[in-house]
Amino acid sequence: MDSFTLTTNEQHHFLQAVTKYSDTADFILDQNNVLKFANDHFLELFNLDEESVDNQTFSDINIPDNLKSFVLNSNSITQKKDAELTFNNHRVTCRRAPVTTHDGQLLGSLFKISDHVLTGKGKKEKRDWLHEINTPLNAIVGYSEILKNQEDISEENREYLETINTQSFELRTKIQNLLSDQDSGNVNSSQQKKEIKHVMIVDDVPINRTVLKIMLKRMGYEVSEAVNGQEALNKFENQTVDLILMDISMPVMDGLEAAKKLRKNGYSLENLPIVAVTASSFYNNKETLHSKGFNALLRKPFKEKDLTDILYTVSAKLN
Repeated sequence: MDSFTLTTNEQHHFLQAVTKYSDTADFILDQNNVLKFANDHFLELFNLDEESVDNQTFSDINIPDNLKSFVLNSNSITQKKDAELTFNNHRVTCRRAPVTTHDGQLLGSLFKISDHVLTGKGKKEKRDWLHEINTPLNAIVGYSEILKNQEDISEENREYLETINTQSFELRTKIQNLLSDQDSGNVNSSQQKKEIKHVMIVDDVPINRTVLKIMLKRMGYEVSEAVNGQEALNKFENQTVDLILMDISMPVMDGLEAAKKLRKNGYSLENLPIVAVTASSFYNNKETLHSKGFNALLRKPFKEKDLTDILYTVSAKLN
């Protein structure tokens, strides 16, 4: 990368704008090696949260030692700008661009970590592909689950539908294995207490909302819908919502940003449960979920019992 030539006043806003939506894991250090900004890719890569790293000395942040060594030894204009490193079982390219004033004074450095598995376009393409595959799979599982619970269905047809469900879940597992989407422990548990009355579904795919709505209404919940995070925030202001089922990947505003805004507006994990609804295994870790503002995970595709367990679990933990 070429050097950036910026005034002191320009650097903060310009570099944040450049790096926030970058396809790589980006972070900015000042001349004293204090971290001034890190984008979501960087935070996800090392399971960090924004509050714990902002304005922290880079050597104090919990990241691999080989990355620390490269960064702390390269934060000058004359030393090397690039390095090939391995961490988290992946080989990555780390690139550095010095940030200077018009007269050549060093203000700090912009670092980019390119990893086609964990960050960047490789990760986005994998996530988008998995999302596209899971959308029809969610519909198959959801509707077969609804149909097999109808009272007037024959036992033979019920068995057929159960086979559809079983095969669909096996297909999901095979897809995830092909994409190296590793499983970890689920945060679900079953506790029999139900106090949530109004559930908001936030998902940009109509069929996903429909399946959830049918299941929830059959359980006796009041249901509202939103097609993205921004619409959810707008509707939330005029409704009494007890729990939100939030898709992660949506246009306009995704689930991560919507959850973050709700938490910043004073809605805590205790007084507004938000359940992440996603096919990704990244959010299976309870600490990661909580750091992103979510109480629990509903993994796509899911059975009606999975949804019931989540609702009972979250409701029980509110008391």
